[in-house]
Amino acid sequence: DQTGTGFSFCNFHAREMLSALYYAMDIYYNHRPDWDAIAQRGMEQDVSWSRSAIEYERIYDMLCHRKAGISMEKRKRCITFGHTFKNRC
Repeated sequence: DQTGTGFSFCNFHAREMLSALYYAMDIYYNHRPDWDAIAQRGMEQDVSWSRSAIEYERIYDMLCHRKAGISMEKRKRCITFGHTFKNRC
């Protein structure tokens, strides 16, 4: 899907971590343009504290709205997550 910035695995098991590692190695050695694209997308991500602070503030606001009795639909509009991993799950 050409959107990932890394590799992940679903369950906290050595077997799955090893599988993700082997998959990453395969991409590195046998599909170098894909590896380079993943690295480029990762370097283009905004991982600054400014962005993190905005996301934390959204989470805080969403939780405050929940406590105040705001509907789930309105809470969903208060927060967005932008995690992009090359997920094989």
